[in-house]
Amino acid sequence: MVLMLLVTLVGSGSSPFLASAARFAPWGSVHAANMRLLEEFRQDELSGCQVIGTNGSVRGYLNFGLQRDIRELTTRETVLKHATSEGDCAIFVHTSRTAFTDLPELLEIEIFDSHGAILRRYGPT
Repeated sequence: MVLMLLVTLVGSGSSPFLASAARFAPWGSVHAANMRLLEEFRQDELSGCQVIGTNGSVRGYLNFGLQRDIRELTTRETVLKHATSEGDCAIFVHTSRTAFTDLPELLEIEIFDSHGAILRRYGPT
């Protein structure tokens, strides 16, 4: 009787846990795709541009991935304006959405010169 009660309690608790955990199943594939894109980008000698912005939110994940400060919720045009005034190249990171709390899905990274001309583009072609 005790064993049956124990099995029932364990079984009833695992169902909500498994349902909750299933929501996060795609997290690994989104993160892996982000890391592939960032690694390809970091190999570029121009990845050291100091003016960086993204159309998404910045909550640490992107800062660590790019290893610097990033202007958030901005546009490509605004980032280019900052780069022109600072005489530096610019990097703009396109995100599609926040896939999970604090995990953006990175779509594309663009590098521009200080005049706004595109120099490199990383992401799906």
